[in-house]
Amino acid sequence: MLRNSTLYGLPADIMETDKTLDERRADLKAEAPPLTVEGYPVEGISIGGQETCVIFPTLSVAFDIGRCPQRAVSKEFLFISHAHLDHIGGLPMYVATRGLYRQRPPTIFIPACLREPVERLFELHRSMDQSELRHNLVPLEIGQEHELRRDLKVKAFKTYHAIPSKGYVIYTVKQKLKPEYLGLPGSEIKRLKLSGVEITNTLTVPEIAFTGDTMAGFILDPDNADVLKAKILVVAVFLLIVHMVNLFSIVMLLFRLGKNGWKLFLQACISVYYKQSFYQQKKQE
Repeated sequence: MLRNSTLYGLPADIMETDKTLDERRADLKAEAPPLTVEGYPVEGISIGGQETCVIFPTLSVAFDIGRCPQRAVSKEFLFISHAHLDHIGGLPMYVATRGLYRQRPPTIFIPACLREPVERLFELHRSMDQSELRHNLVPLEIGQEHELRRDLKVKAFKTYHAIPSKGYVIYTVKQKLKPEYLGLPGSEIKRLKLSGVEITNTLTVPEIAFTGDTMAGFILDPDNADVLKAKILVVAVFLLIVHMVNLFSIVMLLFRLGKNGWKLFLQACISVYYKQSFYQQKKQE
């Protein structure tokens, strides 16, 4: 990944001159006020070309694994967007650490095209480490869905990066009683259900969408409608800007998201400023 640092607008000698990564990882140990968006606590680290891992603790979900930050280890579901090392480099460590802590094997979602390389990666580490590295690997094609639990599912969507990549949409799934059965006593509803009558409609709501590194093409893709409807859209904005001639695509994205998009955009800006102020104050102390 870092061999192509200029792809991210970074100088070729970034690793020799930039200490941001070490500082940011140290900041993760500070007790920063939690960032909450649309009712979901959000944690993680994202520095272009170095490390990306975005965590939603209440869902036990992590998007990309970076260098395996400690907070990601306890998350049961991991979604890998693509195979650049700043997004996937910590994968073996993530699985190994969960095994060390005697946690259940994680479920790891990857683009389907990465199945064989990732399987070989784990076989190589097993041969060196002499450990099981137990995990459940789920390759997903574009548009393919997978149930995480009864009330939660994921769908992969197309993104536009220099190498094969995919984004993910997390949906909540609820069963809502059909209007014609509203008001019936519980015993009657139970009888209908046991007799095989479909008494509910399934309601799915896109809650969180994660693009990983992508150019702006995903915005205009008609198959990605749910991505823009999600309550939270996590985008690598820096990479988008690098690949844009101007900010037209960002403005278009915000208009497509509607008033909620503007609200989340402003909330993100405020949160970044607030966090930076917090960390600067901590360092001064």
